Amino acid sequence: MPAIQNSLNWLSLALSAILLWRLYRERLHSIYPWFFVLLLLDTARTVVLLQIPQRTNLYTIVFFGTAPLVWAANFLVLRELLFKVLHDHKGIVSVALQAMYVLFGLAVVVSIAVSWPELQSQQSAQYRYLMAMFIVHRVVFGTLLLLLLSLGGFLAWFPVRLRRNLIYYAVGFLVYFFGTAVLLLVHNVLGAKLAMALSNVNLLVSNIVRVFWIVKLRASGEDMSISIGRRWNREQAEEAVRQLESINDALARASRKVNLPKESTSV
Repeated sequence: MPAIQNSLNWLSLALSAILLWRLYRERLHSIYPWFFVLLLLDTARTVVLLQIPQRTNLYTIVFFGTAPLVWAANFLVLRELLFKVLHDHKGIVSVALQAMYVLFGLAVVVSIAVSWPELQSQQSAQYRYLMAMFIVHRVVFGTLLLLLLSLGGFLAWFPVRLRRNLIYYAVGFLVYFFGTAVLLLVHNVLGAKLAMALSNVNLLVSNIVRVFWIVKLRASGEDMSISIGRRWNREQAEEAVRQLESINDALARASRKVNLPKESTSV
């Protein structure tokens, strides 16, 4: 199992390098900058971790020490996706971002609060810190997965017109992210061998997604616009568009009222 995982990690590294070069060559790195940054960070992190033996203190320190950077990059990728998908619906974007910030904060606070008795029961301060980091790591990825699935549901319901590259980006990222999030969420109930096997499957799927991005992401994909929501019923699709516009206008008006400066009164 470790030999298979090591081979998959090296393959992942090679595919990431090719993908980064491809995005730069097609000038997509400037259109999807946080996607490019996440891939660059993941590649650099993989290079460092492959030089360190697993199940060592140094590996654990590097893994969890760089975890906040991974959280931030994934969050910014999701934010980038949200802006790209809803670029014509500023009212919905504003409310969705506020909901994201609140959901993240609540998820982390609640998870730490629920796990606090278990953390306090650990005698080693170092182990308590690592356990807390793993809990936050798991919660962040679980919350991001929930938000990504919500975005996927939105795209399936509302016929928003999107560039082909954005659809490939979003679908690939959902699959790429899903395996990691699910593996972290069920980690505690799996045995060591089963967890390793699923980790290898996750690496294999991630590599397939990288190949998909390498093949599909092209500069020409920025000129093509298609809709994937409600394609089975044209009348329902048109009604969904009207609903979306109505919701966006209502949220935009509410946002303007909240941000409107109070008029000064003279005596």
